[in-house]
Amino acid sequence: MLIAALGCLWCGADASVLTSGGRTHFDRGRELYALGRWADAREEFAAVCGAVPQTESSLCAEADYYMAMCAMELKEAGAEARLAEFLRRNPESVHVNDVEFALASLLCTAGRYDEAQRAFGKVDYATLSPEHRQQYDIRMGYIRFQQGDYDDALRYFRRIPSPSEYSDHALYYISYIAYVRGDNAAARAGFTELSRSAAYGAVAPFYLLQIEFNEGNYRYVVTTGGSLIDRAAGERRTELERIVAEGWFHLGDYGRTEEFLDAYRRSGGEMGRNENYLLGYSLYRQARYDEARPCLQQVCGADDALTQNASYHLADCYLRGGDKQRAMQSFAMAANEAFDAAIAEDALFNYGKLQYELGGGLFNEAIHVLNRYIAQYPTSERAVQARELLIAAYYNSRNYEAAYTALKHYPSPDGNLRAALQKIAYFRGLEAYSRGDLDGSAQSLTSAPSTARWPGSGWARSPSHAATTPRPNAATRSICTVRLAPRTNTPRRITTWVIAISIGATCRTPMPRSLGSTSSIPRPTVTRPMRSTARPMHVTRCGSFPRRWRPTKRRRPSARTRNITPISSVP
Repeated sequence: MLIAALGCLWCGADASVLTSGGRTHFDRGRELYALGRWADAREEFAAVCGAVPQTESSLCAEADYYMAMCAMELKEAGAEARLAEFLRRNPESVHVNDVEFALASLLCTAGRYDEAQRAFGKVDYATLSPEHRQQYDIRMGYIRFQQGDYDDALRYFRRIPSPSEYSDHALYYISYIAYVRGDNAAARAGFTELSRSAAYGAVAPFYLLQIEFNEGNYRYVVTTGGSLIDRAAGERRTELERIVAEGWFHLGDYGRTEEFLDAYRRSGGEMGRNENYLLGYSLYRQARYDEARPCLQQVCGADDALTQNASYHLADCYLRGGDKQRAMQSFAMAANEAFDAAIAEDALFNYGKLQYELGGGLFNEAIHVLNRYIAQYPTSERAVQARELLIAAYYNSRNYEAAYTALKHYPSPDGNLRAALQKIAYFRGLEAYSRGDLDGSAQSLTSAPSTARWPGSGWARSPSHAATTPRPNAATRSICTVRLAPRTNTPRRITTWVIAISIGATCRTPMPRSLGSTSSIPRPTVTRPMRSTARPMHVTRCGSFPRRWRPTKRRRPSARTRNITPISSVP
C-alpha cells in the first residue's frame, strides 16, 4: 500500500511538471506570435503537445491553432491543409470563425476567388475583430472587383473607415471604378488625394493624365506628360510616350507626334492600328506621301470609321503619286455612309469620277456609281458635275437604248440633260434605222426634246403665222427642217433627213413636185451605229434644195476627230 501510495504521488508530481513545462512553451509561443516571429513561435507551440499530458488536450488544441496560423503567415505549402485539418478535428473550438477567415484569406491571396468567396460566406462577420473586419471588406471587395461586379465591390470598399491601414487601398479601387465608368470628377478627386499616398503616389499622376486626356485637355497632357516620362520606366514610360504623342496629334503638331511615336516604338510599344494611323496621318500632313502610304495601309481592313478615314487619305496619297487605280479602290472603301457622311460623299464622287476616267470603254460601273451618287446626294454642289460625267459615261458606253431610258425618266432635267437626251435619241434612231426598223427609228428621232427654236421654222414662228400657213405632211416638214436648221447643228439636220425617209417610206405620202418623190431620194446604207465622236453623214450645203441630193460617202473620222468628246459640258 505504501509503495502504491508513493507511486501515485510520483505520478501526480510528474504530471504537474509536464503541465508546467507545456504552459511555459505555450506562453512563450504566444509572445513570439504577437511579435510576428512566426518561425520561432511555431517551434514553441510544437513543444507544447510533447510536454502536456493527454488530460490537457485543450492546451494542445490551442497550440494546434497557433501552429496553423503560423504556417499561414509563413506562406508554407501545407498551410491550407493545416487549417482544414484543424476545422475537422476541432469543430467546437472558439477559434473556428478565425480559422474560417484565415482559410478564406489564404484562398484569396492564391487567386482562387470563387473558392475564397464561398469560404468568406462561412465567416461570421459580426464576431470578427475590427481589424479582421477591415481585412474581410478589402478582400471581399477585391474578389468582387476581380469578378466584375463593381457595384458589390464598392459596397465593401466603402465600409472601410478612414483613416485606416486599408483606406488608401479602398480609395484606389473606388477611384479606379469611377475612372472606368467615365465619372471623371470622382476619379480626379480620388486620384488627387492618392497622389500624396505612399502606396499610390507614383501611379496616381498617370491616371490624372488619362483623365485630362479623356476630357480633351491636350495642353495639360503634353506639358505634364513630358515631365512624367522622365521619371517613369518600363511599361509605364512606354504608355506615357504614346499618350503624349496623341496629345500632340490633337494639337496639330505632327512633327512632335512623329517624335514621340518613334520613342514609343523604340521603347517596345506595339504599333497597332491606332498608332499607325497617328503616324501615317502625321506624315501625310507633312506632305511625305510615300512614307505615309505603308502606315495607312496597316490601318485599313476593319469595317469602322478608322478604316474609312485612313482609306480616304490613302487614296489621296495614291493620287499624288499618279496611281489612279489604287486611288479608286481606296475611295471605294471610304465611301461608307455609315460613318463620316462628309468623307463618304467626297469618296463616292471621286470613286465615280475615277471609274469614268479609267473606264477604258467599259463605263457600266461608272454609270452605276454616278447614279448612286446623284440619288444619295441630289442637292450636293457637285451633283451637276456628276450628271455631266454620267452623260459622258452613257455616250462612251454606246448603249444608247439604256442611256435613253435612264435619261428619259430622270427627274427635273436641266438644259444639259435635255441636250444629251436629244443627241442620244438621234443615235438611238440611227441604230433602229440600221436594223431596218423604220417605225422605231422615226419614233425615236421624233421623240427627241428640242432645246431651242430654230430660226426660219415656218410653222413654229407664232400661233397666228401657223394658223395662216398650210401644214405640210410629216416628211415634208422634216426635209424643210434640214434646210432651215443651223448648218453647225449637223446631227439635227441629218436627223430630220432620216425622219423624212422613214416617214416617207412608212406613210407613202407624196412629196411636193419641186422636191421630187421619195423614190428619187437614195436611202443611206447604215450597217452599224454611228460613233458618237464623229459626224456620220454630211448634207450638201446650198442656198436652195437641188432636184437630186444625197449624202456623201461616209468617211472614217480622223484620229483627231475620234478623240473629241461629243458633249461640250464634260470636264
